[in-house]
Amino acid sequence: MTVRDVLTARNYRFPMLVIHVDDALIQKADYDSTTIPDGAVVKVIHLISGG
Repeated sequence: MTVRDVLTARNYRFPMLVIHVDDALIQKADYDSTTIPDGAVVKVIHLISGG
């Protein structure tokens, strides 16, 4: 699976996300090309802004 596959499967739609795979930061441009190895830890963090 790629990062994009995981986001789609888990229904993440928020545009401002930070993704880490085994503590490596994944850039948005790399979501389609970054594969997730078996047993990897994937962290999805929603960025929230406001005033």
